[in-house]
Amino acid sequence: MVNFMISCKEVSTKILENWAMMLVDELPDSKAMFNMDESFYCATTNFHGKDAISGSYSVLCQGQFLDVLAHNLLGNEANLTHDQKIDALKEMSNVLTGNLITAFYGDTVTFDLMPPTAFEMPKELANIVLSSNRTLTLSTEGMPIAVSFSLDNPDV
Repeated sequence: MVNFMISCKEVSTKILENWAMMLVDELPDSKAMFNMDESFYCATTNFHGKDAISGSYSVLCQGQFLDVLAHNLLGNEANLTHDQKIDALKEMSNVLTGNLITAFYGDTVTFDLMPPTAFEMPKELANIVLSSNRTLTLSTEGMPIAVSFSLDNPDV
């Protein structure tokens, strides 16, 4: 699992810095940066591959990150709608999932990515996800973000 999490951190950092145009900071406890009084937004991309390898990757963030991500990807327009911001988060989930799958399984294995879904996550569930050993938390320009994964068949 350690190599998996190291690779997850490397790929997530690359996507955040190169694709989302954000700086990633090393902090000892990025989880503590999440404000449990604010809303949580989650985008998830499911994947299915050869030899019954399947699962999902999720991106969990809060409003400030959502705003900055959307502005970085869609331009500095003042009137971005909530739906546009959620679409930016879904696209990040999709890009991250594709890059993580390639990093973990190579570029010769074929996977089907399902369209990303997004929702406002209840705070109780967010707390569980943030406490999971399958969740990586990072600080992006002082804003927390979490990347979590679920494998339907971890032994494959």
